[in-house]
Amino acid sequence: MPVRKKQRLFVLAYCDRGEKTYQNGTQSAIKAGYSEKYSHTTANLLLKREEIRKEICRIEAELNEKFSVTIEEKIKIAWEMFLEAKRSNKPLVAERWYEQHGKLSGHYTQQVDFRDKSVKTPAETEELDGIRNRVFCVKQDIASG
Repeated sequence: MPVRKKQRLFVLAYCDRGEKTYQNGTQSAIKAGYSEKYSHTTANLLLKREEIRKEICRIEAELNEKFSVTIEEKIKIAWEMFLEAKRSNKPLVAERWYEQHGKLSGHYTQQVDFRDKSVKTPAETEELDGIRNRVFCVKQDIASG
């Protein structure tokens, strides 16, 4: 069954990434003109309908294709933001962008929890100390400019 006008308005509000309605069924239902009193129930029912879900997927796919950014572009943006924060003397912001750049570049492939107290062997302790020192040194380099 085709999507009706009000349902289409609901889908468009639901997929509007610049609004508070983005992926918020209740707010999307209100914006589409459904009763505010029953908007939560209406949204729930609408999102269960196959034609509504297909329309949402279609629009999301279009938006993803239209506004897609390659990993190379993300890496470049992260590096530019790091350099700008460094020039602006904002070491904490620079540190975050440096970390983001590293993640995007694939430098951080293993998650390490520095608060982990379950390390038992000296080799594991030494390895974690080395990681802590490298991270600390990078942070100091960034902070000192």
